[in-house]
Amino acid sequence: MRAALPDFFAWLTPALLRSLEQELADRPESLERIQVWWGGRDAVVDLRELDWTVSALGAAARWPLRRFPEWGHYPMIDEPGAWAEALGGAVADAAKV
Repeated sequence: MRAALPDFFAWLTPALLRSLEQELADRPESLERIQVWWGGRDAVVDLRELDWTVSALGAAARWPLRRFPEWGHYPMIDEPGAWAEALGGAVADAAKV
């Protein structure tokens, strides 16, 4: 994972994000059934990001927020067992709908 980070951030640029924001804002149906999971110990991105997301994508981006107090920014790396369990539960719940 760490070896791929430079390539990831070379690809994930502000220009790409602005392009995705516009594309998604034009298709609000693509924003349905999304949940936001936030790590309470995330020192990289704080909850203000959600406000900026709604500003960029519109009201369709007002998603339910689930907080995980013990998680940081990369729970799939730092807490893989807990993250996989939470993800499995969310997928099972979504399948019931």
